[in-house]
Amino acid sequence: MSYTEEGFLRGRRGFLASSALLGLTGGLAVSTRAETVPRVALVVGNSRYPGAPLANAVNDAELVASTARNLGFKVSLLLNASSASLLEAVKLWLDGTVQAEARMLYFAGHGAQYRGRNFLIPVDARLHSEDDLPAVAFSVNDLADRLSRFGSGVSVVVLDACRSIPSLTAPPGVRMRGAPETPWTPGLLAASAPKGALIAYSTSPGAVAADSPQQKNGLYTRHLAKNMGAPGLPIEDVFKLTRAAVLQESAGTQMPWETSSLVGSFCFSLSSTGRCGTDSASSRSQRHSVDPPSFIGQ
Repeated sequence: MSYTEEGFLRGRRGFLASSALLGLTGGLAVSTRAETVPRVALVVGNSRYPGAPLANAVNDAELVASTARNLGFKVSLLLNASSASLLEAVKLWLDGTVQAEARMLYFAGHGAQYRGRNFLIPVDARLHSEDDLPAVAFSVNDLADRLSRFGSGVSVVVLDACRSIPSLTAPPGVRMRGAPETPWTPGLLAASAPKGALIAYSTSPGAVAADSPQQKNGLYTRHLAKNMGAPGLPIEDVFKLTRAAVLQESAGTQMPWETSSLVGSFCFSLSSTGRCGTDSASSRSQRHSVDPPSFIGQ
């Protein structure tokens, strides 16, 4: 199913800060309305930022949603999400994936770092300085904390959100506090992934990814979607091949990055014989899975 920002929470009013995620999800109890399925994905694409629109975020989200559906995921697609609709969508996704074999969250849009934390920016955020981020944006660190409480299954978080941050949604005639003398800190931080999870970034820590407005899809997501569908390809190789392709096409200016604490092996698409990789690849994956969180891409 898919939603627009206007329709996702029709009739709801007021602002829900991202810190409310802890209370809304409770102890990760399954909602009585949630349907337990092996694979569940929440795909978010935010393009309609009043101060800094993005050409491809919605297109990229639609591509990932279509790819995930073809790979057996039950997909919820949320476009141009407000703070309230994004928070509610994540809550429903968490509630519906407690017993899932695989849970995936993909976000395309603006993101920023602030004092050691990463934030995803909804389209209705009103930012005058970096200090406003915790109050109006969604905390990736809070999400990672919730994922750390799952006892089973694979969690995949993909953040195509390493964009530059201009005077985002500042009202007309209002200059960003401190700008241009105090610019935004670029990119996102490479935060450690909780056990059983992989967090992927479209470019390396502190760097910025291009929106590729001259093409229908962004550079990173275009290659990621293609590699997700490769039969029998372990998830680590999906992101490794994506990184290689992006590096080559960007002439070395954009290097995707992942942090991983995966346990065991996982393939988005099984081989024709129902296998995930070769026996040797699977054994290597399981040996590496007991290591501390790794920074892939160094």
